[in-house]
Amino acid sequence: MPRLGVVDLDGESATIDAELITIPHPGLLDDREDLREFAAELGIEQSFDQLHREVFTKPDPLPDPAATRLTDWADAKFDQLRFAAARARSAGFAVKGGFAVARVHEHGRLIEASYWIGADAPDWETWTGELSWIADGTTLPLGEVGPVAWSEGVRMARHIHAGRTIEKDEDDQ
Repeated sequence: MPRLGVVDLDGESATIDAELITIPHPGLLDDREDLREFAAELGIEQSFDQLHREVFTKPDPLPDPAATRLTDWADAKFDQLRFAAARARSAGFAVKGGFAVARVHEHGRLIEASYWIGADAPDWETWTGELSWIADGTTLPLGEVGPVAWSEGVRMARHIHAGRTIEKDEDDQ
């Protein structure tokens, strides 16, 4: 049986014996910043980015909880669709049917954050579109998107968007 050693914020340690250990998304940790500082003090290294992963919190209140899409990262140009797709895949996101997809299990169901990156030929230029969340074949109103799905969808869209083609103005030369 696998064993896992853990240390809490008070410095108390324990060993967990379990067949399955679930690590919570950092967006669900109330004391996330304290845990990050503690991990840094101890020199803890993670084999995958979890505790220090970027977290995005849903605005409260939302401007329109009934809306189903975000356009914050739309209209980003990529010289080739393959560049947007490669950026998505390199960060661990799936690409299907013109969308970059982040799959999250939250509240007992699968939610897919979907960010449009284009569906033409891989060597054609493309522009990104909207970010939305889908569960059970239905697009969710933003007010119903949970904190983990929200964070991972926004993280995905921001990451891909950051790789867009930046056009230089003649004044910038």
